[in-house]
Amino acid sequence: MKKILIPKSDLMISRLGLGGLHFGSFTTASESKKIINKSLDGGINFIETAAMYGNNQSSRIIGNILKEKRKNIILSYKVGLEPKHKRNLFKCKIIKLDQKYINQKTNEGLRNLQTDWIDIFQIHAFDYKTNILDLLDAICKLIKFGKIRYFGFANLEKTQLIDIFKTKHPVLKKLLTAQFQFNILERKAERHFFKYCKKKNLSILFNQVFARGLLLNKYIDSKNLPKQSRAFLSSSLRAQLNHKIFAFSNDLEFLAESMNIKLTNMLLSWTMKKYANSICILGFSKTKQVHDYNKIHLYENFAELDYQITKLIKKNGYSKIIYNRPQKFINI
Repeated sequence: MKKILIPKSDLMISRLGLGGLHFGSFTTASESKKIINKSLDGGINFIETAAMYGNNQSSRIIGNILKEKRKNIILSYKVGLEPKHKRNLFKCKIIKLDQKYINQKTNEGLRNLQTDWIDIFQIHAFDYKTNILDLLDAICKLIKFGKIRYFGFANLEKTQLIDIFKTKHPVLKKLLTAQFQFNILERKAERHFFKYCKKKNLSILFNQVFARGLLLNKYIDSKNLPKQSRAFLSSSLRAQLNHKIFAFSNDLEFLAESMNIKLTNMLLSWTMKKYANSICILGFSKTKQVHDYNKIHLYENFAELDYQITKLIKKNGYSKIIYNRPQKFINI
């Protein structure tokens, strides 16, 4: 597994990371353990989770499994979103990020993860109610007391990231990452963030690199979805299904076959090459979805790969389903 040194840090991190969203909700503790161990054996050394993941159980499950392996793992932990259920629909609520809340959630995360420190502490969503300087002061104290080493932001807009850097707060030297959903379908991060993040020497964490399965050509009919599949269980994902998406996914697989590469490898090759200091976070709900990533075959000729994908998009008129997605970054 290829690793990169995150700029402004001593973190040597695998280009692929393991997301903890499913642990405790889509997967049991025993299945989660198999997924985590198989991912680590396959070369992944980065695990990302959040206070709200897995019905608040994800961090506990990860903590119970890592114990002796902690020193070899880079952990990311997000706070600032809480689950909100209304009429059987799952939504997220942005929480006010005052110092009391941040300290409470950080201490809770440390206990659940059974660790003394968090490598990359992330703000899960931008909070308009809390003064940015107060927020950065709170993060600075966590670093001072050794509870976190570095920090980052997820699910924010470009103007918000600019406002953060405008503060010129001393703790910004510890700001390493920005996290967004990004894939061939969802290009908002590319349009609005890549150039600015490169200027500020930030690494980018990509989630939903397979567009929650939409790009894997496993959905061919919205009326006959595989039971227990992500689309079957998620009304928000089902709402995105249409004939154009099905056709695009099918054409991508055909392109991968013509280039003699697996579809998943093609998608990962394109995504990782789009931004040099990037990590793709993968989420698994079944052990069989985990591969030996030490042996993954990436397509090295990015220019050719990008050309073929762009050609496919233009030829078949797929631009309209791509470039404005997502309208909002928060899309659990």
